[in-house]
Amino acid sequence: MQDLGTLAGGGSYSYAAGINLGGNVAGTSDFTQPFMGNTHAFVWNESSGMHDLGTLGCPNITGANGVNAFSEVVGVSTIAPCPGGGEYRAFIAFFATPSGAMQSLGTLPGGSFSLGFAINFFGHAVGYAGCSPCSYGAIHAFLWTKQEGMKDLGTFPGGTSSEARGINSFDFVVGGSNFQTGGVLQSEHAAIWNKTGELTDLGVLPGGNSSIAFGINDRNEVVGYGNYANGYSSGIHAFIWSKERGMQDLNELIPSNSNWVLTAAQAINQRGQIVGYGTVNQQTHAFLLSPHGHGDSGEAKDEGDE
Repeated sequence: MQDLGTLAGGGSYSYAAGINLGGNVAGTSDFTQPFMGNTHAFVWNESSGMHDLGTLGCPNITGANGVNAFSEVVGVSTIAPCPGGGEYRAFIAFFATPSGAMQSLGTLPGGSFSLGFAINFFGHAVGYAGCSPCSYGAIHAFLWTKQEGMKDLGTFPGGTSSEARGINSFDFVVGGSNFQTGGVLQSEHAAIWNKTGELTDLGVLPGGNSSIAFGINDRNEVVGYGNYANGYSSGIHAFIWSKERGMQDLNELIPSNSNWVLTAAQAINQRGQIVGYGTVNQQTHAFLLSPHGHGDSGEAKDEGDE
């Protein structure tokens, strides 16, 4: 485990949220001491360290959530009026250009905020935003492209809120949405939108009623977490979903004597390797989970303290 440091100016806090094929890491760092909520998005690489991506106009709160192969970064920044920022806006920034190249992705029609979470090889970004058809305080998932701008991905039937958290190279988007049954609003279910915008419910874990997806690879394997109940215990477990097998509890796919409880799966790569966090021997740690046949026994590998 390598410490990436913080931004200059006395920063004491940072976290990484995404990495690309070139080893460029995107994330968020504070830049004042002590931490007072002021953060900037950064990109880090081995040769030049941590680079401040700038802001959309207010110096207060900016954060990066994903980076693609071309070092295009997606995240969220506050906009005027300053100080404090008036509203949140999803952004795309290009690491190789001078500071100030951050581009606002705007909002959905009638909306007052947006947040960006993931970006694919082609620079297509996803997240969620407020909108005028949304009920008060609700959000809708969006897909943003340079050609079409921000597109509302909608919700399950009768739903009021949805969110997009991941996207693959083929514009399949994952996240979650609530829905109605018999006129009653139900909890959020993990969801996948295909490239034409069709929305599919990925379901829930046995005994559970809610779930959300965070990552998807180009084989449309999806990871996330959901609640569960099995008669003698309940809680939150990480899952993997595929069209062939449906939603599977990742805790059922590792050795029963591993001492791990896999709580949340955050991302999955093209090899099927999964990262997330859970508890081992009652301590919270990050994990790397590799499928059989990838030089690993299929067990959760401890990647250090959270």
